[in-house]
Amino acid sequence: MSEKERTSGEQARLPEQPILPVSNPDVEKAHPPKASLHPAFYIITWITLSGSVILFNKWILDTAKFHYPIALTTWHLGFATLMTQILARFTTILDSRKKVPMTGRVYLRTIVPIGVMFSLSLICGNLTYMYLSVSFIQMLKVRTNDHPNTKERDR
Repeated sequence: MSEKERTSGEQARLPEQPILPVSNPDVEKAHPPKASLHPAFYIITWITLSGSVILFNKWILDTAKFHYPIALTTWHLGFATLMTQILARFTTILDSRKKVPMTGRVYLRTIVPIGVMFSLSLICGNLTYMYLSVSFIQMLKVRTNDHPNTKERDR
């Protein structure tokens, strides 16, 4: 056979060898942990809490005559910050945040704009309670919750 002549890659295969490559047959496949509660429980809980938040916000802004949606949003964000700090300090749920390199420049360019837009979203959402009925707001929430960017506002 000359140097430029090609040979076929076909070689006789032993019958005990697998035809397709196997990554690591000795390792057992990891099974996901079993959920302790049925998913329907979480869905019903989310629907109940979402409706409760609508009614409570409407009561605060309309019936209780607290016409300060920005103050309500500030309380919301302050509580969320407090709970996040408690989770970060006393649990392991948020340990992955230490892996992200965060400088002042990165923080101002990535985190601050998201926070400002989220705050504006909450303020505008709370303003609606002053002008719209609860049933109309619930109808809008059902429609907008199909969009992934609006789910965070309701938590």
